[in-house]
Amino acid sequence: MGVAAASLFLLLLARLIYKDDSHSLFSAKGLFILGGFTWYFWLCAAFFFNRWKELRLLTEGAFARGVVLVQQDLTRSMPRITYAFKDSLGRPFQKRVIDFTHGLFEGMPVSVFYDEREPSRSMALESSLFRLDEMLG
Repeated sequence: MGVAAASLFLLLLARLIYKDDSHSLFSAKGLFILGGFTWYFWLCAAFFFNRWKELRLLTEGAFARGVVLVQQDLTRSMPRITYAFKDSLGRPFQKRVIDFTHGLFEGMPVSVFYDEREPSRSMALESSLFRLDEMLG
């Protein structure tokens, strides 16, 4: 939904800029618009490529329980977290990623899916199951 809205906004912006302009695409305005579309397309492609890689981790990767160590809210749109987990051999790993959900916080348990051959390739998801006796003390 957001991709479609941003695309529509960029198209409307291009139309407003070129409303009464007979310049070619290689004018300053045209290059600015082309650069904006290229940058936006690169962001969309990178986002979907990362989701494709994460799908492979979900279907083929190993599972571990992890915890969010640090939550950094650098800007409203790009909060980052650092999470930690141990692989099946007990080796500790940490990874710093963007929290697109805006729902992860320090101390929160997360489900981690990782590549057994290269555990540094991992992804964390908000845990949906937990034990009540751990929460109640």
